[in-house]
Amino acid sequence: MGPGKEGKPIGASTREQPYFLDPNCEKLVNYREISANYQFSAEVDCEGALGLPGRVFLGKLPEWTPDVRLFTPYEYPRVNYAQCLDVRGSVAIPVFERGNCSCLGVVEVVMITQKMNYDSELNSICSALQGVNLRSCEVQCVPQIKLNVSCYQAALPEILEVLRSLCKAHNLPLAQTWIPCVQQGKRGSRHSDENYARCVSTVDSACYVNDPSLFSFHKACSEHHLLRGQGIVGRAFNINQPSFSSDVSALSKFEYPLSHHARMFNLKGAVAIRLRSTLTGSTDFVLEFFLPSYCIGTNEQKLMLESLSSTVQNVCRTLRVVTNKEIEDEASLEIRELNSLVVSHSKSLCDGGQEQNKHNFLVKSSQKHEGEGECSKGKVLLESDQKQEDLVKDDEKCSVGKTTEKRYSKNEKTVSLQILQQYFAGSLKDAAKSLGVCPTTLKRICRQYGINRWPARKIKKVNHSLKKLQVVIDSVHGADKALQLPSLYKEIANASCFEDNTQGNNIVHPVSEKDKHSFYVSSSSLSPSTRNLSPNSSRMEIASKEKDRGSAHGENSTREAPKCFSGCTSSLLHKEEKCIKVVCGSEKVRFRLKPPWRFQDLKQEIVRRCNIANNVSLNLKYMDDDSEWILLTCDADLEECIHVCNAANAHRVKISASLGST
Repeated sequence: MGPGKEGKPIGASTREQPYFLDPNCEKLVNYREISANYQFSAEVDCEGALGLPGRVFLGKLPEWTPDVRLFTPYEYPRVNYAQCLDVRGSVAIPVFERGNCSCLGVVEVVMITQKMNYDSELNSICSALQGVNLRSCEVQCVPQIKLNVSCYQAALPEILEVLRSLCKAHNLPLAQTWIPCVQQGKRGSRHSDENYARCVSTVDSACYVNDPSLFSFHKACSEHHLLRGQGIVGRAFNINQPSFSSDVSALSKFEYPLSHHARMFNLKGAVAIRLRSTLTGSTDFVLEFFLPSYCIGTNEQKLMLESLSSTVQNVCRTLRVVTNKEIEDEASLEIRELNSLVVSHSKSLCDGGQEQNKHNFLVKSSQKHEGEGECSKGKVLLESDQKQEDLVKDDEKCSVGKTTEKRYSKNEKTVSLQILQQYFAGSLKDAAKSLGVCPTTLKRICRQYGINRWPARKIKKVNHSLKKLQVVIDSVHGADKALQLPSLYKEIANASCFEDNTQGNNIVHPVSEKDKHSFYVSSSSLSPSTRNLSPNSSRMEIASKEKDRGSAHGENSTREAPKCFSGCTSSLLHKEEKCIKVVCGSEKVRFRLKPPWRFQDLKQEIVRRCNIANNVSLNLKYMDDDSEWILLTCDADLEECIHVCNAANAHRVKISASLGST
């Protein structure tokens, strides 16, 4: 299929284009005639359905499915004819001129049998294209970069043991390990110079197939790499919280490219968690677990996730979750690196006399079914158009003399300050979810307006200080009891909250510093949509599903509304118990902080439980919401500690105790 009019990408049509089919197969002959009458949209801002050829044309990446009949009519407009004519497996591949990044057309292969893997077809078509001085994506081409293979292999034996233990203990059919392609140098048919840094793939030596019937599905996962953000695995790479879906087969093809394969093998619930090992530093691993096919009920999945969490804690030795501080540090490093790339790229364009016709960074509204990395209509996406030239072989780069194609859409937009202000009362995470971006992206957008810290965080800290000041005022003899300092954060939050206006979305509850090997799932309802879960204690929290009551900005998108924060509860030392986790050297103890207790009571309990001698002084610190250790020396410090804990919806307080002689 090629462009419809004079080479302009207005519509992709197969009419009057070369084709080949088996003349003895009447079904394919009829399907060819039907396909010739279709013209698919080939522009981002077109309202018509893209279809399989249109998505491949725009996305510039191959796409395949074991059975086209699993598509919806919007995803595949010919699906009704495919069902009548028994058309099943299909693969579509973009075609380029050598040395040119513009897509000329799409080669579509259609068959009347189901097919799980398309390695041979992809290689055959690409070889044929090369024979006529054309090309497709860089099939099985690994960029020339220096790889330190040992930096991730040291953790694989333990990871494989974790996967095996969980599959055996809980009858899981399949568990897989995913890492970035650039980390392991893995080949793939969906690689390009633009997406290679965001591409992730399975580590085949660290996967465990407990159900032999799923070997074909595992092979399909190994063949079909994902981009960050796609499926529960791609989402897990972007956050430090587990990602869960109660039914991966119900996800659309662009949400999860392997959803058709999952449906073929009757796979339903799945969870993925991003981990790191103390043996491999900052190398990211995402472990993906598929639940048994019979585990489909809400309560069944909840119990299964709780059991998985408990087993993970018992089995893991060097594996741990990624902390919030690591996420923030890496985001800062990424910004510095990207800024340096922008500067160097601008200089090279000026020196070479080349016109810069791309925005280095583009915040745009992505059209539905636009291609790889797409999101629902109206959501905001931050995309880097900077070429990763250091990841591509010299002989595979596009010709420098060619004019680089503009890839941004006509409906590009930025997030205005007025829009941002509507979310200031809630948490940064909730605002990011509502805008359809990750927290790191939202922070970057805020910095463009000179906002270095999310306002709600500032308000909470001011509110904590006001409450401490209120305690001082109340303690002064003869002070006017009518003098009360209001909860600043609570009032602003209540004034700024607006109705839940999303459909099928999940609110992620903020939590404090996570336990080393744990993730938490509450008893709220599951939905077929992919969710983020907050790591905490020995369970996984599945956020509740909110009903749609209209659109806040007139956009027909499935995004989350900002969550109204309830504010801090006053004088929590006297109103509820708190779980205290104390680390003193090699000793670890847990106990409940009773409501009447003050600082000295807490200190005496730690001395008693840790068997500390009376002649030894004890220095205490607690971990705050910025993952920093803060001195704990008096009742006021303890009250501040409890306030911070409640503001973050944390269920425990972490305290570090160190000894010093008196």
